[in-house]
Amino acid sequence: MLSLLIIAIGALGVVTLQSTSLQSNNGAYLRTQATFFAGDYCWRYDFQNDGKS
Repeated sequence: MLSLLIIAIGALGVVTLQSTSLQSNNGAYLRTQATFFAGDYCWRYDFQNDGKS
């Protein structure tokens, strides 16, 4: 009975770590997208001003 409790606690820990990992991965993806769009916006602004920014 005790071993079942230990295994259940371990499984709960693994599920928690997986959930945290997925949330962090999504945050990193969103930061990457924001950086890409900001760079693209700056490039377009510079291109429209013929490099005179």
